[in-house]
Amino acid sequence: MTWTAHTSADLPTPAGPYSHVVDAGHLVWTAGFGPQHPATGAVPDGITAQTEQVIDNVEAALRTVGLGLGDVVKATVHLQYRDRDFAAYNEVYARRFTPPHPVRTTVGSALGGILVEIDVVAVRPRASEVRSEEHGDEDGPSRPPEAPSHRSERGQHSPQAR
Repeated sequence: MTWTAHTSADLPTPAGPYSHVVDAGHLVWTAGFGPQHPATGAVPDGITAQTEQVIDNVEAALRTVGLGLGDVVKATVHLQYRDRDFAAYNEVYARRFTPPHPVRTTVGSALGGILVEIDVVAVRPRASEVRSEEHGDEDGPSRPPEAPSHRSERGQHSPQAR
């Protein structure tokens, strides 16, 4: 398998020897992003503002490889104060990652001065796949009538779960 690492000046400077994004063609992984503003390094106050900035950073990372939040299939979230901050973080997350939501793991972690960090895995449709929103007709997305969809409108419809 070949892959390409990406680091962008439009994202917060990595805190160590790692890339912002690794693109393996069909699968894309991001580093964990905190709430640092890419240009200033400033960290906003509070879990709501920090979650917004983290998701902005994740979205910007995905844009470097031509993807967006709608391509995310897995999110791993670290909260400094999981019990205290989960509801407020979850409200922002639910608004920014629209249904059908990607799978998610949320854990409590010692984060060293920030309240939230998120990394994601995204899927890029293969050239041979047909995205439903590109090839649906007025009756809806194309798929065999006998095969119910096991994937969302974000990705290729499949007659069987994988």
